[in-house]
Amino acid sequence: NLKQIGLAFQNYHDTFNMFPPGYVDERGSGGTLADNEGHWAWSTMILPYLDQAPLYNQMNPGPITPSTALNDAAIRTSMQQPRAAFRCPSDTGPALNGNAGQGIQSDGGTNYELPVSNYIASNNNRTLRQSRSSNGANGGSGATGAFWRDSNLRFRDITDGASNTILVGERSYKVGTVDFYAGTLYAAREFGG
Repeated sequence: NLKQIGLAFQNYHDTFNMFPPGYVDERGSGGTLADNEGHWAWSTMILPYLDQAPLYNQMNPGPITPSTALNDAAIRTSMQQPRAAFRCPSDTGPALNGNAGQGIQSDGGTNYELPVSNYIASNNNRTLRQSRSSNGANGGSGATGAFWRDSNLRFRDITDGASNTILVGERSYKVGTVDFYAGTLYAAREFGG
């Protein structure tokens, strides 16, 4: 699956001359962020390059947010279907990520669980919601990996070389008694602020 995701990243880059953003910051009215608000994530942006263009077109990222898409029962049903391309075959975790802090709230106010993704975008030890680090040496002020809020990384920006850079890694949902929670497919949740 990682190979297919890597190829999808390359094809996205060939089309747009950059990698997809970690997530797209789509603030609500007044420019503020609401708790639980959903934002389209990198996994949505590469769907057409994983033979999932019909799903991408149904979700309609750009004109509408994930929170708006979840109001539509047909789109919500599609968004809640696990996708094999984003799951490690040996992970025995649940199909939907029901952990606290992972649900995406619809515009109607209902929190919905989205599928688990075992593949996590690289952005150092910061959350995906961080902006790019202004101090690349230690990343103390933001993300230093390949993906962050509204990221627009290009191959030429990877100074260590693409073959020496991790774009996406794999995370299990749970190992023994330790919960890792994996990721959430399609959308990143925003915390108000």
